[in-house]
Amino acid sequence: MLSEAVLEELLRNTPMCEHVVREAWPDLSAESRLQVIQAMSVEPLAGIPEWLSTLALDDTAPIVRYWAASRTHFKRPPPAGSPAVLAPLYDRTPSQVELFERARNDSAELVRVCADCGETLSFSTLTSVRQFQRLAFLRGLSMPSPEEFFAWLKAAISAGVVDSELVECWLEFASLPDVRKYLARSPDDFVDGGDAHLAGKTMEAGWNIARIAGPALQRQLAFMLPTRMGLTTMNPEDLATMPESVLAALPWRTDGSPEIAGLISLIRANPQRFPDEAVKSVDRAEGYPAATEEKRRISRDRQALDRPRVTLEAVIRVGEKVDGLADQFQQIRQEQSGRKRGFFG
Repeated sequence: MLSEAVLEELLRNTPMCEHVVREAWPDLSAESRLQVIQAMSVEPLAGIPEWLSTLALDDTAPIVRYWAASRTHFKRPPPAGSPAVLAPLYDRTPSQVELFERARNDSAELVRVCADCGETLSFSTLTSVRQFQRLAFLRGLSMPSPEEFFAWLKAAISAGVVDSELVECWLEFASLPDVRKYLARSPDDFVDGGDAHLAGKTMEAGWNIARIAGPALQRQLAFMLPTRMGLTTMNPEDLATMPESVLAALPWRTDGSPEIAGLISLIRANPQRFPDEAVKSVDRAEGYPAATEEKRRISRDRQALDRPRVTLEAVIRVGEKVDGLADQFQQIRQEQSGRKRGFFG
């Protein structure tokens, strides 16, 4: 593992960077090579430099080749039947052709899938491919769109893709850093009305899928989908119309959603309106110790995308607590000292 100082020296953004990395590469461990590739891919839209892709795709370790391929923007040939007028968009240099062909013919399927994404793998073909290819495609999305994913999920349910496989696809997609940020977004944090409208409709599409999905996917969506986003709110009456599996899962949510709290009140007040399992879930969840805000914060920190920042904030919080304890201790000493002087005075 490379230290921060060494990594900064290796990857300093100057004309010497390529020369230094090439010189160091043969002596780096697979772990350090992954570290270099990861650090060079901070801009998803840009991808890693072509020279680094070429270097890494020649590596003996499949995981290093995959790490590079998944962060490379391959220049692919034009799709079959593409109009001649679009040909300039697909112009490629000999080195770009060679890089693409090398990835497409790699011995590791994970690497080959990275080359196939956008050519033979897309949301339009995802239903008909193997589960491994679906998961690899979803893991490799550089600009994940919840709107596109929910549209595919609806089509996949209609096509009969099994519930357990769709759960895996949802978990893979929902674990992408950009999707996690999207799902954790403040309901009112939108740049304009159009953005807020689209986000709300996308959230609503997710809840509509929860109405038609299999029970396992229903439970996962119930635990993870926001209840308010942009201009759309899933109010308690909307949630009350959800299937039994969803209703039974919602009382166990601990994110403090006022809409779910309203639904629970509705179930308590009108148990005859709801399936038995939903009523039982409300009773069981009520006796279960709710997560405190401190526990929720710890859970968020453990799943944080930016661990150095979280570590710094944790250190600051510890420092604040220590300062607070020191102030309390000083105050106690002063009070004790005052009482002693008064007694002997």
